[in-house]
Amino acid sequence: MSRLLDVPAAAHELNVDPSRVRALISAGDLDGEKIGSRWLVDRESVVRRLRTGQAPGRPFAPNNAWGIKFRASGEPADWLDSVAAWRVGQALRLHGILQLSPRLSRRARVSSFRSHPGELAYIRASNNIVRTGISAAGEHGLELVSGDELDLYMREDRVEALVAEHALRPVTLAEANVTLRAVSPDAWHLDGRSVAPIATVALDLADHQNPRLARIGRELLERMVPSHDH
Repeated sequence: MSRLLDVPAAAHELNVDPSRVRALISAGDLDGEKIGSRWLVDRESVVRRLRTGQAPGRPFAPNNAWGIKFRASGEPADWLDSVAAWRVGQALRLHGILQLSPRLSRRARVSSFRSHPGELAYIRASNNIVRTGISAAGEHGLELVSGDELDLYMREDRVEALVAEHALRPVTLAEANVTLRAVSPDAWHLDGRSVAPIATVALDLADHQNPRLARIGRELLERMVPSHDH
């Protein structure tokens, strides 16, 4: 059996999005090498991560994934029933959000786009977006500058209109200056907010292709202790 896996195969083994695998490679948490235009991952490093790097279990349903992120941020998740709230609390107490992060992949569907730089301010001002990751770092007291990129959550039924309005062009992750994270309307709990909860911001930083930002995100997640008050 080959000791190397391509990114989609490694993502399948780890039960995460391929963008998460690329972020783990950048951060040094998976052993990878670039051959031609493709990244390949050492199978043994995938096995090590499966053994020690994540909490066991299937991905959380979107509503529960968002419940974990709100609770880890010290905010209430009022949409959860009593059973789901108990399970979310138990998962956080037993594992912490950093170990649970691979199981939160269903929180949104991620797409990468290229916008004309002049459109970024107009997109940022839209009432339909909630900033996260590097785009929300300042509001959470992180001394990070977003530069010419946007990282955003939207209801998935509003993405098509935004893409058309601002002439966004689908591109690879490396070419993107706009990351859109589409959330099902049934799991949308961000109305009235301009920025995502801190745990969400940290998770999205931890997935960033920039190793420094990924490290800052992981360090934030490591320091988060779940609230028992909600």
